[in-house]
Amino acid sequence: MEVLMSATNPKKSSAPEPSREERIEAVVEQLRPQIEQVVRQMVERAVDVPEAEEFGAIDTEFRDAGQNLVTDVRQARKKGYVGCSVTCPDCQYAAKFHFYHTKSSSFK
Repeated sequence: MEVLMSATNPKKSSAPEPSREERIEAVVEQLRPQIEQVVRQMVERAVDVPEAEEFGAIDTEFRDAGQNLVTDVRQARKKGYVGCSVTCPDCQYAAKFHFYHTKSSSFK
C-alpha cells in the first residue's frame, strides 16, 4: 500500500522574522523611558554637583547607571528571560556562585 505525501511543506506558514533593524528599534522603544530617566538623573546630578566633587563619587554613580542600562538592554533583548542568574538586590550585580546543590531523592 502506497502513501502519497503532499508536495507542500508540512510546516505552518508563519510571519517572516523581523529584520535586524526592526529588532533594534523594538528594543530601543521598549527601553526609551528607562534610558531617558537615567540620562535625566545623570544630567541633574552633573549640574547639581559642586565643582570640587566633579570627579570621584559622581564617576562611580555614572558607571553604575551605565552598567544598569547594559543589564536592561540584555534583559530586553532576551524578552525578559532571566535564566539561572540572580541579581543582588543591594548592588544590582549578578550574585556570585556559592555551591552546587546535592541531588535529593525527591528529584528523580
